[in-house]
Amino acid sequence: MSSLVLIDADPGITTVTLNRPERRNALTIAMLEELCAALGSAAEDPSLRVVILRGSGSDFSSGFDLAEGQDLESSLRHGELLVEAQMLLAESSQVCIAAADGYALAGGGALIASCDYAVASEDAKFGYPVLKVGIVPTPGMPFLRHELRERDFRALVLGGELMTGAQAFKIGLVNKVVDNAEEAMAEAHRFAALILQSSPRAVAETKKFASALTRGRLRAEMDEALEIYKSVRRGAEAAEGLRAFGEKRPPVWGSARD
Repeated sequence: MSSLVLIDADPGITTVTLNRPERRNALTIAMLEELCAALGSAAEDPSLRVVILRGSGSDFSSGFDLAEGQDLESSLRHGELLVEAQMLLAESSQVCIAAADGYALAGGGALIASCDYAVASEDAKFGYPVLKVGIVPTPGMPFLRHELRERDFRALVLGGELMTGAQAFKIGLVNKVVDNAEEAMAEAHRFAALILQSSPRAVAETKKFASALTRGRLRAEMDEALEIYKSVRRGAEAAEGLRAFGEKRPPVWGSARD
């Protein structure tokens, strides 16, 4: 495992850290592949009962690396790997906890929504501004829809506005908001300690049944979401939006025809 994803093990707990702080932990293919490998490895270790997911530096993750995403095939692969990482978090028998600080945008926010418990600092910034570059947040939408009220869900994915940790708590995007990143990790470990006090089988079966009750069609929804993402990304508007992002100018939507 290279330095793009750091793994720290404590008794019963593994902490997985997205480690590209100089780019606000923007998700590249290499980082997502390492994240999926780390989550898959953790899922196979019966001694590990909790996964804590965090970002290094001052941010959780700013989402897909749009510079790498200028390339169509790379961008499509981003979507595939994000779906895989989310499903690993959701279907693991371990309890997955997200500790968010700074930017937690788009794909970064989708990883948080896939976890069982989430805590954020007050100055965290959540949002799905990807429509502004012509792509869609669909790979993260099924998890959001299961967590949020319909109007909050629509506002989040359609408006592209950023919200604070306190606002994210208010709409149910996170379980708890704290003052800073250090307190977010402290809260993650507090909740992890509760899990370690309980029966491993009972916790695993409870998580599995809870998911069946609230996310019964999740796999089918994620497959549909990925196909929509790929269809839109292949279009002319996505090409124009990402080109404009790279050139640091507003997109000219009228010039793009699918």
